[in-house]
Amino acid sequence: MLMKIGELAKHTALTVRTLHHYHEIGLLTPSIRSDAGYRLYGRDDVARLHKIQALKQFGFSLSDIGTLLASDGTTLPAIIAQQLQNLQQQMANAQRLCQQLQTLQAQLNRGDEPALAEWLTTLELMTMYDKYFTPAELAELEQNKAQAKDDLEHRWPQMVARVRQLMTDGVPAEDPGAQALAREWMEMTQKLIGGNANLLVKLDTMTRQEESIQQQSGIDPALLAYLAAASNALQNGIFANYLTPEQLQVVARQREQHGMAWPPLIAAVRDAMKEGKSLDDPAVQLLARPWLAQGSAMAAGDPEIQAGLRRAYQQEPALMQASIMGQDLVDFIRAAIEQLPGEDAPAT
Repeated sequence: MLMKIGELAKHTALTVRTLHHYHEIGLLTPSIRSDAGYRLYGRDDVARLHKIQALKQFGFSLSDIGTLLASDGTTLPAIIAQQLQNLQQQMANAQRLCQQLQTLQAQLNRGDEPALAEWLTTLELMTMYDKYFTPAELAELEQNKAQAKDDLEHRWPQMVARVRQLMTDGVPAEDPGAQALAREWMEMTQKLIGGNANLLVKLDTMTRQEESIQQQSGIDPALLAYLAAASNALQNGIFANYLTPEQLQVVARQREQHGMAWPPLIAAVRDAMKEGKSLDDPAVQLLARPWLAQGSAMAAGDPEIQAGLRRAYQQEPALMQASIMGQDLVDFIRAAIEQLPGEDAPAT
């Protein structure tokens, strides 16, 4: 299998510009030219690209990588062994990448030549997490995963299978069993993100966009949509004790339109709390007003709906358990909003 530069970029999650740059500095030159004059990448080229990306992850500059590759002192088994060690220490969340690298290492140590598809899979996984998370976020995910290792490695796959079975059996998301599973799912998610709403947003984005993650985890957009519907049904069942059916319809429409604005705002408030900012800090005040506006938007500006939502969150612990806010964050932002001139406490 031979590939043009665009195809290689797509398969490896690198940009065409990056591959052109590697070519220009002599780091990676396509070894084959087609009859039409196109330069094509083959298996040996992809194996060399694997070396380049691995050495970049070890912290080497492109200049140093060129020198190392020219010296023949960087064998693929040695690179993969070092890469595995680093990943196991720093990126425990990239378990599939570790498994793929272990497979390549075993093949190379036996003297076998890995197939092109295996190199491409490895390259994709090597660059995937860097597209979505900062090094600090990766370290946080690793720490959270280590603290909840048994649940995340054993209980979560079982939950995925249970959700998938409900979907296969045609069980509606409004079913009590689906709602209970949605609550359990959020509790597990909390363990992974540790209250960091930014991690939730990025994990959701990566899961929706990366087919390899979906194949590995069994979590795809359809499953996430089912869980979201079950979670909404769970919350609506609670809100029904505080809102009329007409008001519930308003909240459902507003949640669909404005719901995704909450996680980044929650993350910003959580960051302010971690930094020890006071309630009268200008940065906190700047967060208090959009929080208040978001609460108003969720109620379509209706004071009666806002009052009903506020009572629900105050009197129903299950609502807070199903959210990513946490009571400490709610208390903090409430207190900040109360300091705003002429403002009442938010709905949550």
